[in-house]
Amino acid sequence: MRSAKDITSKISSLESSYRAAVDWLAATGQGVKDESTLHQRILERCPEYYLLYETMNSRISTRAQLLNTDVGFRKEDTESEGVSSSDD
Repeated sequence: MRSAKDITSKISSLESSYRAAVDWLAATGQGVKDESTLHQRILERCPEYYLLYETMNSRISTRAQLLNTDVGFRKEDTESEGVSSSDD
């Protein structure tokens, strides 16, 4: 039987490897030349990526970081609902 601590540790590990794959995918110029190489590189970072995608993709904490240099950046994207920065 697994303990709660073991389960929590496994979930944390899955989240971490999924985030690593998502961050890698969000980066440009990774030297990927074809789809099979892309698939292989994703699985190197997160073997469970394709199993976790449906669940994890909807979670903000597992999405790649949005930088203010990104084309679609808006200040509202970084603020929680009802909370704004003091720089206004």
